[in-house]
Parts: sequence; structure tokens; C-alpha cells
Amino acid sequence: NSNGAIDVSGKGYAGGAVSSNGYGPGGGQSGGSGGGYGGAGASSGAAAGGITYGTKYLPVELGSGGGGGVSSSGMAGGGALKLKVEGALVVAGTISSNGASIANNGGAGSGGSLIIESETLNCSGGTIVANGGTSTSGGAGGGGRITYKAETYNACGFMAVGVANVGTIVNIPNTPTNLVMQSRTTSSVIRSFIDRSFSKNNFY
Repeated sequence: NSNGAIDVSGKGYAGGAVSSNGYGPGGGQSGGSGGGYGGAGASSGAAAGGITYGTKYLPVELGSGGGGGVSSSGMAGGGALKLKVEGALVVAGTISSNGASIANNGGAGSGGSLIIESETLNCSGGTIVANGGTSTSGGAGGGGRITYKAETYNACGFMAVGVANVGTIVNIPNTPTNLVMQSRTTSSVIRSFIDRSFSKNNFY
């Protein structure tokens, strides 16, 4: 169904009250800056945006709220969703965990977390998104984090962006054994061991 939706947008950490910091590890600051998560929140000009946190390989955190502005509260971050499907998952509509937006001077929320696991993932024109919210006079929220795990996938539109900084999108190949994923830096090799079964309980 092209109109179908699974939506946990705005279900994360709350935004701050007027002239108060937003909630969460990457909460925006008093003065209306955006919340951070996969990407940092945007500055409002009066306050720095929220920081990044969590891991891109197993995103289980809620998105952080934006900071309260001089006359407006900040907005909530996106929620956390794990979707595991036996066989094929067809997404014709949307799966989303966006930060909440505001048309005022409060900060917007960051995108949240999405974990998608299936044997086959076919988006069939649908989208999977964890975007940061927008704010007309405050700071925008940073992008969230998306991890998808499938043997085959096609036609998928993944987004973890927004007006502020881009979040993370990671594809973990679906194999029957544990994975070793490597990312090289100038001085070291960082290895993350990811079990076939994701283990975290606090999901919608």
C-alpha cells in the first residue's frame, strides 16, 4: 500500500521548555539549537547544536530533542524501531523516525533509530527515513541512524538527513554467522563484531 506507514517520528527524547536545554545525550541547548544523534544538530546562532552519540552499526538510541528558544519550546527527536521480518519485506509506503519540526525559534529534534532485518528487502518505490526536523528560526536537527540487514535488496530510498548534518546508513549483509566489519583510519583498524540477532529491548 503506497499510503501505508510505520511511523515513530517525534517519539524520542523531548524538546526543552522555553530557554531550556533539550533532553537526551545530544539535546540542543537553551537558545534554540537543534538536537543531535547520527549527525550533529545545527546551531541557532545563539547556541551550539547537539552532539552525535551511539553507534552506526547497532542504532538503538532515541533521537534527542531540540533546545528551547526565547519564546518557543524545542521539539522531540525520532523514536527507535526494530523491524524483523521472516522472508520478504516489501515497503511501498514509508518507515520513518524523523525528528519533529517547528515554525518558530525552538530547536528541531534529531532523527531516531531504525533497524530493518529481512531475507529480502524490496522498497517498491517506498522510503525508509530518519531525518532531522527543521526550524524556521532555530537550529535544525541532525540526521538519525539506519541499519538494514538483508540478503538482497532493491529500489530502496534510504535517508538520514535534514537541513543540519547527515546521519548514518549502514548495510549489514545477512549471513548465518557473526560479522566482522572493518573501517580503516590512518593509525588503526577498528573492528565491530555484530551478531546475527540484534539484542536490545527498548523499541517501539
